[in-house]
Formats: sequence, structure tokens, C-alpha cells
Amino acid sequence: MIGWIFLFVLTLVIAWLFTDSKATRGLAIGVLVVVAALVFGFFFVIDRPARREAQPQPDTTREREAVQSRRAAVESRFALQPSDIGMVKRKLLPGIETFWDNEGNQVERADLFSWTFSGEIRNQSEKHTAQNVTFSIQLFSCPSYFTTPVETVLLDELTRNCNPAGTQNVTLYGIDLGPGKSKAFSEDFKITNQQDPRNWRYWADVSQVGTQAE
Repeated sequence: MIGWIFLFVLTLVIAWLFTDSKATRGLAIGVLVVVAALVFGFFFVIDRPARREAQPQPDTTREREAVQSRRAAVESRFALQPSDIGMVKRKLLPGIETFWDNEGNQVERADLFSWTFSGEIRNQSEKHTAQNVTFSIQLFSCPSYFTTPVETVLLDELTRNCNPAGTQNVTLYGIDLGPGKSKAFSEDFKITNQQDPRNWRYWADVSQVGTQAE
């Protein structure tokens, strides 16, 4: 395009220098203007849109399919809800610590700052496979008169009668639990910033499920 402009200016100068009369100059300039208008029209009206259409367009179909695939993978990861995982035979037990008494005898007692959570989980989904399951375990310190058994106490009773002693998330990784399948588990853990529990009770439920990407 710049070359055409240069050629037009050069031709205009030559016509001005080598024509004798004003009429001839006017005629030459008029012809040049018409030619220039035609050239500009060709470039801006016909040629440029044609070049733009001829340029390769991005493959929007592939991009759309890739986006949909990524979205489906993310959605499948969280396809299972905590309510899709059933839990039975759950049990929380304190650890065991060993010490020597005043008479030199080795004695064992409960370590209330080290715990083992066990039970059995079942994938109640008919379609998705669970890879990770996270439990939220709440420990409570209860008054001496609170006598509801550990394994049958309800969360509502605990919140009304007891004080929180600590909360910890415990995760089972890579369990590969298919639809309708069950799996026993046992996990040792400690509660961060736990208080000393008196007449302890607990509550545990499933808080998050990681699903196998499909």
C-alpha cells in the first residue's frame, strides 16, 4: 500500500513539472485522482475483506470441546456428596501410653491426645467411584453427670450439654470405592490444639468426597 502512495505522489510531481499549461496540469491531476480513488477503493473495499476472509480461522469446535471436557472433569470430581457415603460401625478410641509407676511397674493408660478412628463406609451412589473421603471429627468434654454412651450420643445432646475440646479432619486417600461397594478403615490421628477432654464424647460425619475423574 505504501508503494502505491509513493508512486501516486511521484507521478503527481512529474505531471506538475512536465506539463506546460494549467489546463493540461488540471487534466493530469484529475486523471491521477481518479486512478488513486480506484486503487484505494480496490484495497479497502475488495482486497482487504477478501484477505481477512482468507485467513485461517481458529477451530472453535475443538476449543469448545476442550472447554466442555475440562468442565466435565471438574464436575465429575465433585459428583458425590457427603450424603452419598454411608458410615456404620464407627468408633473412636484413644491411644495407649506406657509409663512407670512409683513401684517400678510398667503401666498402660489411655492417651487422650492420640486417637484412632475406625468403621466401615459404603458408596451409596449408582454411578461414581469415590477416591477420597474426609471425616470431620469433633471431640467434646462433658460434665460428670453426662452418662449417654459414647457410640449412641447425638450431636444435639453434645452441643447442649458439653464443651468443644477440638475438631480435626481425617481423610482416607486413594480408596477407589466403587458404586455400591463397602470398605473398612482405621486411621490414627491427633487433634490440633486439642484441650484436655473430661468424660469425653465425640461426633463424626463425612464432610467431603473426592470422586474419580471420568
